[in-house]
Amino acid sequence: SCIKVKNSILLSYMIELTLHARNQLKDNHNSSGNLRRLTELKIVLDKMRPLEKRMRYSIDKLLSMGTSTDAFASTNEQEEDPLNFKPDPAAMQDDEEEPTTTKYQS
Repeated sequence: SCIKVKNSILLSYMIELTLHARNQLKDNHNSSGNLRRLTELKIVLDKMRPLEKRMRYSIDKLLSMGTSTDAFASTNEQEEDPLNFKPDPAAMQDDEEEPTTTKYQS
């Protein structure tokens, strides 16, 4: 899954960053491979950011279902219904705004 990959890449990045800091403290300037690996990991993390943004809604929805007490009391029909995961357009509107009507609305 994408989250597992991101966590392992972040762990690798932190390990490489620690090794780079240790090499700098020891005045060991032969760490060009370490810098290249840090750059590669940073590029991969930057490329994963748009994918994570696209998945943010689904992740948040699943996390909120796992933390709510209603999720434990739900029936199997509700859990399997894919429409439970659809976006709620009403939640995106400001409560302060008055609904606008157009001549095309019925």
